[in-house]
Amino acid sequence: MKKLQRVAESRYSGSKGEKIEQSVEALSFDKSVYRFVKRYIEPKISKSISYRIWYAPHMADPKFRDRLKSSEFYKDERVKSILTKYFSYFYL
Repeated sequence: MKKLQRVAESRYSGSKGEKIEQSVEALSFDKSVYRFVKRYIEPKISKSISYRIWYAPHMADPKFRDRLKSSEFYKDERVKSILTKYFSYFYL
């Protein structure tokens, strides 16, 4: 993890603190990279860009709500969608 962090710092931190040019409304990513996005990507993107996070626990899990509410991204105002798996009869 430390090696990945050093690579990220060298690639994304930028000595001049330049902004990333973008024309997107939202970023979609897995919850496992949430801290990376907050630390390295967020400072370089427009504040108007929201987040859509893929979250692993299944909605059918009895502890789903508790796990979700205790996650570090649950109260982040940039998170507009939390995408999760739910296995139905039709697998929708």
